Amino acid sequence: LDANRYRLLKGEQQWDCTFGDTCLLDIGLIAIEKRKDIVLETDYQFLLSLSNTSSVAEGLSRRLDFEEITTRGSILQIGMQDAIPQKAIDVINKLFEVYERTSLQEKIQSFQNTLDFIDERLESLAQELSEVEQSVERFRNAQDIPLDIATKVGESAGLAQSYQQQLENIEIQLNVLQIVQRSLTDLELGYRLIPLNLGLNTERLAPLIEQYNELVTQRNRLLTNVTVKHPSVEALTQQLDDLQPVLLTSLNNLVRDLKLQKTQLAQADNLNNRALRTIPRKERELLEISRQQQIKEGLFLFLLQKREEVALSLVGTAASSKVLDPAYLRGKVSPQGNSIYSRTVAISLLLFIGLIVLKELLSDKIESEEELKKLTAIPMLGSLPKSKSEDKIVVKEGSRSSMNEMFRLLRTNLNFITSETNKNTFVITSTISGEGKTYITANLGLTLALSGKKTLLIALDLRKPKLTKYLGVEEEPIGMSQYLIGQATAQDIILQTALHEKLYFIGTGPIPPNPTELMMKPQLAQLLEDCRTSFDYILIDTSPVGLVTDALLLKEIVSSYITVIRYKYTKKGGVKLLEELRKTGKIISPVMILNGVASGGGYGYGYGYGYGYGYGYGYGYYEEEGKGKKRKRNLKSNDQ
Repeated sequence: LDANRYRLLKGEQQWDCTFGDTCLLDIGLIAIEKRKDIVLETDYQFLLSLSNTSSVAEGLSRRLDFEEITTRGSILQIGMQDAIPQKAIDVINKLFEVYERTSLQEKIQSFQNTLDFIDERLESLAQELSEVEQSVERFRNAQDIPLDIATKVGESAGLAQSYQQQLENIEIQLNVLQIVQRSLTDLELGYRLIPLNLGLNTERLAPLIEQYNELVTQRNRLLTNVTVKHPSVEALTQQLDDLQPVLLTSLNNLVRDLKLQKTQLAQADNLNNRALRTIPRKERELLEISRQQQIKEGLFLFLLQKREEVALSLVGTAASSKVLDPAYLRGKVSPQGNSIYSRTVAISLLLFIGLIVLKELLSDKIESEEELKKLTAIPMLGSLPKSKSEDKIVVKEGSRSSMNEMFRLLRTNLNFITSETNKNTFVITSTISGEGKTYITANLGLTLALSGKKTLLIALDLRKPKLTKYLGVEEEPIGMSQYLIGQATAQDIILQTALHEKLYFIGTGPIPPNPTELMMKPQLAQLLEDCRTSFDYILIDTSPVGLVTDALLLKEIVSSYITVIRYKYTKKGGVKLLEELRKTGKIISPVMILNGVASGGGYGYGYGYGYGYGYGYGYGYYEEEGKGKKRKRNLKSNDQ
């Protein structure tokens, strides 16, 4: 409204109030103070939210944090987090203040209630005691009884009570002794422990009972593992039998002594009772009234003593707790920038690792030589990087490129997997189509030819032939299918390639309807036998072993199976199939070539047949700058 007044609005209700004064609302009194450093416009509006006391207290209590900072819990630390630090400090300090005040008030109230109760009882007892004393005085005056008679009566009554208590104690001890005697003499009960806490621990009896119990304990411990016929058990049994008469004698002596004491006490009690009976009836009545007086006097004195104790405690009442340190600001706890940054980095790293692990778990493709080693025991012949060229033939005479070097490494490693029988005759296959077996057959054959070796490439994939196209032959010439059915001779189908004078090939010819049956004909084995005399190496491009069984029919007429595995293409199930074929002996001397490995790592390592792993070869990169230019080379070799 103005600099000193404001208006509260709630729906259609409104209240005009003054800053600093209380204002009566429908929910109670409210007071709002204005800070001096704030200048408010007349039309400035605030949204005011009011909560009841119970809900605010409940919310604050949930945010309090209690912690014991000592082992015995004698010191309690209280903390609270709030967006306004001073608010949290005020709440904790007020909590301490209210707690101490309430605790002290509860103690004072407890003491005061006790004093009120004692005062009430003292008032009542004082009146009763006065009445009893007056009764004694009136009875003595009316009956003319001297004071010494009352004294004599009191002494006799005390003696009677003492004698009766002693007789009861002796009777209890005699009953206990009878129980112990029975446990020692009754053979059906066996050897049992005698209790030491029944009031029988005399100087003569206690050592004997302890000795007897120790022997019984040792005997029972042995009987858990052996029988009663065991020598050790029999020895303990004999000791118990020897000790039993001594113990019974001591018990009998103690019984005799107790009975004598009982007789003497009974006689003394009878004499005292006869003396009491000689007292006249009036004196006995006076005795009864005097007893009531003594009881009330004792209770009155007891309450007076307790009243003084409570009064002294009330004067010295203090709070049971003490504030060691008032509440203070410990600093910012949330949000913590460093903590958030650390958690973000940690979560990101965990997510990254999780994605990698998940990718590895979900991937069913071969992505490294380590995976191959885990899936199969078939050795590696070498690895080939992924070719960047679109040409099918990447091997060039005189080239020092990375691809040429790797094929030369494969050529070298072939020498380690030849056998005396069917020497230098290799089947090149794969698990599925598209892994590069024909590509490797053509380029590896050319590499062998460039080294001066007369090499024959045989296209024996009679279902999906591609070798002749890789060699640059557009039309399929007369080939293997015609030879196997007798329509061509070996001289007709063995042709020289245009790639090199020492590189020859045999095409597939027309695709037959029954390729498996044709490969089972003896003419194939005869052809290979004749060719071995004319060629240094024979490479046979066959169908994938994971799809058909054609390649498996050549086991008896070849030197080794070279299986092509393509990086991130071949499935792990295909490698497991190769391992199964190796274990069952369906392929002989198998080796693998990992094809199409991504650049950036080392490729290739050798395998020495009969010697384990041989000389390895890796490289960073080879690059040819062109004809007439100097070649750049970055070569790294290592022994593996």
